[in-house]
Amino acid sequence: METQNPAVVPEATVVGFGEELLERMVKAVEMVRERLRRSTAALDAAGVPYAVIGGNAVAAWVSTVDPGAARNTVDVDLMINRGDFDA
Repeated sequence: METQNPAVVPEATVVGFGEELLERMVKAVEMVRERLRRSTAALDAAGVPYAVIGGNAVAAWVSTVDPGAARNTVDVDLMINRGDFDA
């Protein structure tokens, strides 16, 4: 049985870091940003107070400390108070 060198990455697992990959990354970030914008706009229009939490909140804070730092998230986390809704 032939032993493979663990430092060699099989060709099938290598992903090129070309323009197509960069475009997918940008699109994914834009989709989350648009989801956050739509969600907060709906809550604002309904007069419902909310707080942005999770990855988006961390990203906003990190950008105030280091504008060059990038932090991505795949979802939108919002906190609302149940008492702000009619029963």
